[in-house]
Amino acid sequence: MQRYYDLGVVPDWWKLEPVDDAGFWTAAGDIARANDPQLQGIIVLGKEMQDADLARVLTKAHAEPLVCGFAIGRTIFSDAATQWFAGEISDDAAQDMMVDIFERLIDAWEQSGA
Repeated sequence: MQRYYDLGVVPDWWKLEPVDDAGFWTAAGDIARANDPQLQGIIVLGKEMQDADLARVLTKAHAEPLVCGFAIGRTIFSDAATQWFAGEISDDAAQDMMVDIFERLIDAWEQSGA
């Protein structure tokens, strides 16, 4: 992040990899605060991480005040899509899988901010 700021790149939002380290999220927030008081926030990417692992990351990331949410499309649909395209599950089963993952990650996010 600092390298981009040094190059004059000042994004409205940062979308960062799902790093399972609370210190990383604190450092990211510190870098952003030092370089851009107008930053809108930081978003955690899912990167097809398994939902239980991503829930742990979200808990750590959410402790940083600049982390505002997550973008986790592939985490939600990757396994369901793979099974559905292979003809292993029905439309309803795929939908149920995606809803279940999304709900678990929303719960993890909300519980970490409580």
